[in-house]
Amino acid sequence: MDKILVDKRGRFAPSGHAAYTGGYPGGIYLDEGSGFIEVTGNLVYRVVCNPMNYNNLVQNRKATCKVHDNFFGSRPKEAEPIAAKAGLEAAYADLLQSPPAP
Repeated sequence: MDKILVDKRGRFAPSGHAAYTGGYPGGIYLDEGSGFIEVTGNLVYRVVCNPMNYNNLVQNRKATCKVHDNFFGSRPKEAEPIAAKAGLEAAYADLLQSPPAP
């Protein structure tokens, strides 16, 4: 879903939806330089490993990150608004169209 490497105060990873991911890490991943990030309002389930992954432990940057109000590991009814908003935004729908034939 997300691989985040940033050390900026006030950065957010809000309202994402990941399911059926096939590889590692499979969910949300805060890389070694990630700090001062708020992860909230996400729906992550049916992933290969943990829905929330940290590689920012050595520098203790995990302590600067706030992870709350997420749905990890299942898809309850309360998470349906997140799932309904998932996908490509209308402004980018043309990215899904096949290129014209040569």
